[in-house]
Parts: sequence; structure tokens; C-alpha cells
Amino acid sequence: MSLILLSPTEKTHSCLTSSAKQLPSPEALVPLTRYDDVQSRAQASLRGCPYREVQKTTCLFHKGVLLLRGEVSSYYLKQIAQTVLMNVEGVNHIVNTIHVRTADASIMPKQA
Repeated sequence: MSLILLSPTEKTHSCLTSSAKQLPSPEALVPLTRYDDVQSRAQASLRGCPYREVQKTTCLFHKGVLLLRGEVSSYYLKQIAQTVLMNVEGVNHIVNTIHVRTADASIMPKQA
């Protein structure tokens, strides 16, 4: 497995001397080569979301495409789930297949 290391930024903090450089963030040291690594980071991002319904959604990753699945109660939460994943390294495209429950679906009994 190879690692992709991002170089530290050239920007210095105002309280540091001009020769001191910022270190790269821990996320910059994460390997990007394996599909399950990208999927794990995406799933961790969903789990870190403050909305419980978004935390329960799942995702699958293959060849740069992240498939988002699950069920939420509003289009707002569907969009939040997608937004949470926009900055996951290695994801080129998100396919959001999250189902939004309607009020009718929650009060109507299932037909036999």
C-alpha cells in the first residue's frame, strides 16, 4: 500500500517565526489507494454528523463513485448527508439514492 503525502502549506501562523511551517493535517497522511479506506472514511463522516437519521445512512464506494443509501424524513437531511461527503478524499462523484419518507407513508398502513 502506498501513501500519498501532501506537502505542508507555505502559510505561517502569525505568532510563529517566519521560518516555522504548518504541519499537514492528519487527514493528509491517510492512504488513498484502497476502496475500503475511502468507504470507511465516508462512513465515519456520516457517523460524525449531528443528525441521527444521517448517521444511519450507508455508503458504498467503487472506482471514484460513492453510492449513498438509506432513508431520512426530509429532503434537507438528504442534502446534509450528501454535503457531509463532498470533501472525502478519493470521491469523484456522489450518487445520492437516499429515500425521503413522506408524511403519508408514515401514517398509512401497508397494503396486503
